[in-house]
Amino acid sequence: MAEGFMITGAEQIAMARLLAIRSGLGLEIRTGMKMSSRYSPLAILQREGITSKRTKKGAWHDLDAYIVANGGPESTRPI
Repeated sequence: MAEGFMITGAEQIAMARLLAIRSGLGLEIRTGMKMSSRYSPLAILQREGITSKRTKKGAWHDLDAYIVANGGPESTRPI
């Protein structure tokens, strides 16, 4: 049987959210598909002050650096 994992606590939830945003932003950059019909990952990152870049690639690099600096994993798939 496969083992799972559990995300608990505010810090782990916040990191999981950032990882999901990074994944969605990478999807938009690589394929042109939209992560959501309502929210843009670029707009979310700008609103939260993680990036001030106006391009998706620039924002992706800022977000990746932010995640690594805060104890998250480095991206295994560069854009």
